[in-house]
Amino acid sequence: MDAFVNNISSFPTAIFSFLNIFVCGFWLLSIFGFLDLDSLELDIELDDSGDPQGLASVLSFLGLTGVPITIIATVVVVTSFIFSYYAVYFGLLIDSKTWLLVLTGSGIAIGSFILSLPVSAIAIKPLRRLFARFDAELDSKMFLGATCTIRTSTVDAKHGEAECTINGASLIIKVRADTAGLKHGDKAVIIEHDTDANVYHIVSQAQFAL
Repeated sequence: MDAFVNNISSFPTAIFSFLNIFVCGFWLLSIFGFLDLDSLELDIELDDSGDPQGLASVLSFLGLTGVPITIIATVVVVTSFIFSYYAVYFGLLIDSKTWLLVLTGSGIAIGSFILSLPVSAIAIKPLRRLFARFDAELDSKMFLGATCTIRTSTVDAKHGEAECTINGASLIIKVRADTAGLKHGDKAVIIEHDTDANVYHIVSQAQFAL
């Protein structure tokens, strides 16, 4: 047990240990509605031929597409941690001198991250098919007129999330409201879907009843 704790709290594995703590905290805050998931969503820019540019093109080349960027980051962090932990466990870290420690530790950290990319791409393949099938089955018209529950602290014209139940499935969607006043836990009604931004416009139940 002492060896395990020493490994995960020492360089270089400590880097990925910290990132794992950060990822766990992010998901906990998201589950309880304190973070807006769409604030971290990757905006994909396309060139004239319709191909992705920038970071999106790199992720596409690596096969890290088809699922939310938050899931991709989580899988990469966890996989990097595993590679780093076992690299140190099997004695690849040389800690006899400071410069050797930094050199081999940096090599393990970089190598673990690089190795995690193809492994993560393989790991999310089943999820890609799941998300693709799920998106194909959902019709935005099914949401219109449905009641949702606000998850974020507030909803305005720029950000917001809500939970909506469609055909027995509980879904988290991005929502926008033209008027202020909606807050965490409030009920609202979906009145419109913006296909370009993939967000749903909502009003309070009182406004909808007018």
